[in-house]
Amino acid sequence: MEIGKKIKSLRVESGFTQQDMATKLDISDNTYRNIENDKISPSINALEKIAKILNKPFTSLVVENKPSTIKNNEKQVKCSQYCAFIYVPEKAVIRYENMLKERNDYISLLKEKISTLENILNQSQKG
Repeated sequence: MEIGKKIKSLRVESGFTQQDMATKLDISDNTYRNIENDKISPSINALEKIAKILNKPFTSLVVENKPSTIKNNEKQVKCSQYCAFIYVPEKAVIRYENMLKERNDYISLLKEKISTLENILNQSQKG
């Protein structure tokens, strides 16, 4: 079962409307609808909040309680009894990889500046 459908099923079972959930999550009704329709993937933090609102364990949202095969980044994964997974879109992975590269480049630049400043300070103390 897709995560949005599972969330919807648990929400209906708990007696909440989509608007109730959106309000409790402090998101727009449209955003919440997109989560339930599997148009957007909720973050881990959002999933934790949803589970808390529905008074369900977090694993009830992300665990399939049956043998299955899932497709995860072009690989088939067989799950013998329980299968927990969260799909991360490739665009998000690329975006985070780029952010990490930019951060590492910035750290390298700062290290170079620190080294330059240390050299200037050492030269001024000697002179």
